Amino acid sequence: MKRLILLLILALAIFFPNISLAASSSPQKQFQKAKECSKALNSSEAKKRLRQNWERCIKEFNAIAAKNPKSEYADDALFNIGNLYTGLYNYSKNLNDLDRAIDAYNKLIKKYPKSQYADGACFEIGEVYFKQKNSLDDALSAYKRLIKLYPKSKLKADAEKRINDISKTISSSSNKTSQPNQIKEIKSWSYPEYTMIVIEADNEIGFTKKRISQPERLYLDMPNARIKEELKKEPIQVGDGILKQIRVSQYTQKDARVVLDLGNIDDYRLYTLPEPHRLVIEVYGTKYKPQNNQEDIQDKEGNVKEKGIPLTQQLGMAGSSIVKTIVLDPGHGGKDPGAIGKNGLMEKEVTLDIAKRLKKILAEKANKKVYLTREDDTYIGLNQRPAIARGKGADLFISIHVNSNTKRSSRGIETYTLNFSSDKFAQKTAARENMSSEKSIGDLEKIIRDLLVDSNREISLGLAHSVQKQLVKTLKADYSKVEDHGVKGAPFIVLMNSRVASILAEVSFISNPDGLYEGIKKYISSSTIVALK
Repeated sequence: MKRLILLLILALAIFFPNISLAASSSPQKQFQKAKECSKALNSSEAKKRLRQNWERCIKEFNAIAAKNPKSEYADDALFNIGNLYTGLYNYSKNLNDLDRAIDAYNKLIKKYPKSQYADGACFEIGEVYFKQKNSLDDALSAYKRLIKLYPKSKLKADAEKRINDISKTISSSSNKTSQPNQIKEIKSWSYPEYTMIVIEADNEIGFTKKRISQPERLYLDMPNARIKEELKKEPIQVGDGILKQIRVSQYTQKDARVVLDLGNIDDYRLYTLPEPHRLVIEVYGTKYKPQNNQEDIQDKEGNVKEKGIPLTQQLGMAGSSIVKTIVLDPGHGGKDPGAIGKNGLMEKEVTLDIAKRLKKILAEKANKKVYLTREDDTYIGLNQRPAIARGKGADLFISIHVNSNTKRSSRGIETYTLNFSSDKFAQKTAARENMSSEKSIGDLEKIIRDLLVDSNREISLGLAHSVQKQLVKTLKADYSKVEDHGVKGAPFIVLMNSRVASILAEVSFISNPDGLYEGIKKYISSSTIVALK
């Protein structure tokens, strides 16, 4: 039948040329083109790591659903949009992508309730809530919705199994955690481009979220959670243009609620961190003009200052005392051994040894709070490491690696900051260190922003030069042939989105914690602008 239709179109095109143009832009042709886009995307791991490739395919399917809603392909297009956004989330880790997936599935169910894909859309909503959002109540509702609307669906048995499994999980969790999870502390940090809020609790924080307009606010409901009394008294004032204030309440006897009163925001993201258990919210702002109710005052030299807290202090320019917390990142770990020496010594072992000794030196001699991203032979994804630094409220983030070279005579040391690079050696080093990333950042725009708009870029360079100089100086006392390869820039995933002064040090030798310490100490004592906190 389809072949007959195609022959008819070709025959008519001879006498009516405009028909060929219409056929080429028909829903069928558009759908075929969109499917080809999706197939090409899913066949290439490299393509899947760039957000723009996902959005290109989503745009193709959306054109069908929006412009030809009565066509036989509209429901299929919506189902594909939902699947693409779900797939994109596996790379972007942006919860908004999951929300967009759920919106597409819900639109399909509402507009095309008799579609052959409608029951699948119900099931996929349940899967998103169950597997990715960890929202068991919402998952239960989605699976029950499928059974209610489509009792003859082939997916009914799978939905019933999910309902049974989730019910057991909820029952087991309820028995184990009869005591409510106490919300102990809420802190915020203001940066030029975004505001970070960290909520700390006794146990892992479960939550549901919703954004509301007029006025703009984001609220988080946390089941089986109890707010610490001190947090209930007054709203936490922020007033940085992105976030106005944070309000906390015991919404019900069992549930806690945290409300963020928003200013000029563009986007937000949430993620959790363990030990201690924290929920981190990053709210990204649009361009805004900070409002200040205080009068500006000029000193004798004509410099502007403000009443109350000095402007330099507000901007984190109060000198070396601002560096309070340092996060050290021992490269590799677990299933990722890093470089392996001739006698079997693994880079992951060397970097952990250096980090532990450096932590002890910094704590004892510099009196700083020092954390490690890993304390043992554990695998941690490259994207998680800067998130740990943010969660710890780090002022400095230092990723430690041991470079490898095909030339046995090479004894070079180099220190890296986040940047693009045309240097072939730097490119190879970045490629090697980025290999362990299972889910590298798939949002190209975000990578570019981190590389080019990072407010800590110059600060990171100062730290890198100080560390590089001291590493070389310390080692040359014992190894005269040490080569100073200098400070370089390269797109290391582990440095992306750290939001603090960050470097990656390729230290070469296991005997180098002292050189790292001297570089950090020198940087802290000589710098005037250390971090924007």
